Amino acid sequence: ITNGHNGCEGLIAENHGTVSNLRLRAVTVTSTKQKNVGAIAGCNYSQISNVSVDGSVSGNATANVGGIAGANLENIYVASAAIAVSGGQAGGIAGENDGSVYQAYTTGSVTGQSNVGGLAGANRSDLQESYSTVAVNGNAGTVGGLAGFNGSADGGRIIDCYSTGTVTGTGVVGGLVGYDPDESVFNGYWDLDTSGISDPNQGAGFPKDDAAIVGLTTAQLQSRLPSGFSKKVWHLDPNINDGFPYLRAIPPH
Repeated sequence: ITNGHNGCEGLIAENHGTVSNLRLRAVTVTSTKQKNVGAIAGCNYSQISNVSVDGSVSGNATANVGGIAGANLENIYVASAAIAVSGGQAGGIAGENDGSVYQAYTTGSVTGQSNVGGLAGANRSDLQESYSTVAVNGNAGTVGGLAGFNGSADGGRIIDCYSTGTVTGTGVVGGLVGYDPDESVFNGYWDLDTSGISDPNQGAGFPKDDAAIVGLTTAQLQSRLPSGFSKKVWHLDPNINDGFPYLRAIPPH
């Protein structure tokens, strides 16, 4: 997929309707010019649900790039991405999230130049009941296992989420979130063993000791559901997801 429209590029350049019950396999989206680049939608203005993607998505050093959507302005739910993402502001689900993402998970790798996260490069709305195992690397800006930046005038929130992927970067780096100025994380966790960030005070790169972000060991994450995680939503099975919590609605393949 090499063409876009109105600054948006993907299988659907701009989604103003409903996309559901869709699986994309071995997809490649490569953009050098568009601002928002995603596998399913460059820009999502409506609903994307019950979807999965595997493959790669890449954009230029100033683009919003995501495994599902470059920019999400509305809702993405029950979604998974096994994806290699690279761009400017980059995330496994969305480069820029200004809507809602819930019950989603990501695997693979995300590399970016500004705000970089396993689920969202920048979250300015809601990430809920989701997790990431993505290896995250940011060359500058903010870097986190789940989101690089979390917050906005309208209030970016992360609720009932965790990450386990390695997190590296040259900017503001945290186990779960790079920069969380409003401390608007509720029941957020990251893996002290697998992330490469073993300092329990570094759940966020800023501020330190972000109260609602808790570091757990691999053994702790595999032994029981973290505090606040609903058994109606989450489940543990030693034979599924390497023993880590997974979403009942979308068990990993």
